[in-house]
This record gives sequence, structure tokens and C-alpha cells, in this order.
Amino acid sequence: MGKKEVKTKADAAPINWTQAFSAEDGHGRTVAQAPTGCCLLLIDQATGEGGRLFKPEAQTLLANILRAAQLTPEQVLISAIAPAHPHAAPSAADLQTIAAHWQAQIASLQPSVILLMGRVALRSLLASDAPLGKLREQTQAFAGVPTLASYPPEYLLRNPADKAKAWRDWVSASRLVRERAAS
Repeated sequence: MGKKEVKTKADAAPINWTQAFSAEDGHGRTVAQAPTGCCLLLIDQATGEGGRLFKPEAQTLLANILRAAQLTPEQVLISAIAPAHPHAAPSAADLQTIAAHWQAQIASLQPSVILLMGRVALRSLLASDAPLGKLREQTQAFAGVPTLASYPPEYLLRNPADKAKAWRDWVSASRLVRERAAS
């Protein structure tokens, strides 16, 4: 009921909750078709309209952040967690399903760094109820990949005072990407 299902080329089985988006245009494509070895995997909760991950203003902000952080669209895969019931908090079973799905996707995609944007992404992948503000300056790990947390672009549009905090998160993510590329 209301669950978005995306079929992959690999196994034609439905993948619920997750769709990846190109950093250039914000339109969807399945995660299974995404290139492997992306440097930075961004995971947010789908909030856009008309098949877009972000609303246009948030997409522009994210593009500007990526440019300022000197990250190219080829280095970044932007993806979304789209809960089955977008207006309700995901259940514990939903969170476990999302985490299991992402473990498989991350093993396939092999990103260098993961940046989780927003509460649903944090709860799903880090299994933490801690506020995002408390987790944002700590490097965690998910599926063996260094994982950071930050504010989603749409939140930053509503709360511009937090842009400086988010920028520190992006600097940390960009630094980690470069360190891991050099090693």
C-alpha cells in the first residue's frame, strides 16, 4: 500500500524504499544500475515531487555545496530512502528491511564514504535514535564504510543558521573522500 517498487536489471525483483538519483538532474534511476566505486554516497529521505529527490531549491543548494566541496557529479551518487508510508515514521521492521537492503547495495556500489542526510537515513542505517545534531560530528561506520551525518538540503533552506554546521560536515566528507582515494 503506497510502497514504491523499483525493479533492477540484475534480478528483476522489486526493491522497495530506495531509488538513486543523478547529482546532475535529480531524476531517478535504480541503485542497481548505478556505477560501482562512487566516492561519496549521499542518502536522504525522498521529499521531492514528480520523481525528483529534492525540490528545485534544495537541488540547487546541493549542487552548490558539491561544487564548493570540489566534488564532481561523477564522484557522488545521491540516493533516497522512500518509506512505504511517507507521512508516518518507519516501523522497526521497516528500518531493518531498509538496513538489510542498503548493506547489499553498499557491497555492490563500494562507496568510499557515506553521508546520511536526515533522521530517517540515520535511524535506518545507524539504528540510532540520537538527534542528528549529536551524531553529525562523529564518524560512524555502516557496512564497513566510514559514515557521516548532516542536515538535508531542504532542512537548510528552512534553517539557514545551520548551514555553517552542514558545511563543516561536507568538509569532513570531502576530506575523507580524498584521504581514501590517496590510500
